[in-house]
Formats: sequence, structure tokens, C-alpha cells
Amino acid sequence: MDKIVIALNLIIDYIDTDEIVNEKDITDYLQNTGFDDYEIRQTLSILNFGVYDSPKAMRIFTVPEKNKITEKALQYLQKLNMAGILDFITLDEIIDKSLESSDQKIDVEQIKQIALYTLLEKKSYIFKNDYERDEEDYYIQ
Repeated sequence: MDKIVIALNLIIDYIDTDEIVNEKDITDYLQNTGFDDYEIRQTLSILNFGVYDSPKAMRIFTVPEKNKITEKALQYLQKLNMAGILDFITLDEIIDKSLESSDQKIDVEQIKQIALYTLLEKKSYIFKNDYERDEEDYYIQ
């Protein structure tokens, strides 16, 4: 799990520097960074590639969101959403956590951390539910 966290952190920074990002770009980047195929597959499973298509619409941010989150951080969130890394539900979760956080305005670096933790929480929740479902399938009375 530690390597997946590192990979996610690298991806979040990589997306910040690249204009158009897709699954192949990220896969190539991780391979060049030294991750093996298993670690890359695990990391990509967290990012939802192939689960849904890029949205046909952009999210409109509210005044309180614009007051709490910097413009660059909002643009970064839109970029993650448009790249297919964040679905609208996860995007809203990140925004909600940002609004609930400190009294200071949230910048790009803070948004990256909130996004990373939100994606990891989501993966942990999915893994837990899949594991519990598997246990039920094999339960013998």
C-alpha cells in the first residue's frame, strides 16, 4: 500500500504539470519511475480510468467554494475531473472536505493532499466492501 500512496502522490504532481493526461500517459510515467505492472494496475484502479467517460459538462463552483478555495486549486480540480480521474461524487467530497478544513484559503498543494486522502479512503472503502462480500460468499453453515 505504501508504494500505491507514493504512486498516487507522483501522479497528482504529474497531472499538475501535464496539459492533457490519459491512462497511457500515467502508465508510461509510472513505468519510467520504476513501478511494476501490479503496482500500476492497483494505482489506476483507484483513479477510476475506464469506469466512466470524461464528463460532458464542467462543474460550476459556488461563491462560498470560490471564497474558500483558490482559483488555481479549483482549476486543478476541474482538470482532475476532466481527465477522468475524479468523478463528480469524489469531486464533491474533496470540495466538502476543503470547505470543512481550516479557516485559511485552500491552495493547490492542500487540494492535492485532500484529493490523495479522499482517493485512498475511497479505495479502502471499496476494498473493505469487496472483502466482506467475498467472506459472505464463502460462508458455510
